[in-house]
Amino acid sequence: MKARFAALGVETVTGSPEEFGNLIASEVERWGRVVKEAEIKAD
Repeated sequence: MKARFAALGVETVTGSPEEFGNLIASEVERWGRVVKEAEIKAD
């Protein structure tokens, strides 16, 4: 699977469940801010 992702240009990383949870939380915050500032609305 790792080789297949690499062929697609995707870099895989490993980490703990806590690190993954922190990453998801930071991404939700980051992109939530982008959506609000751009006033993006769901249709």
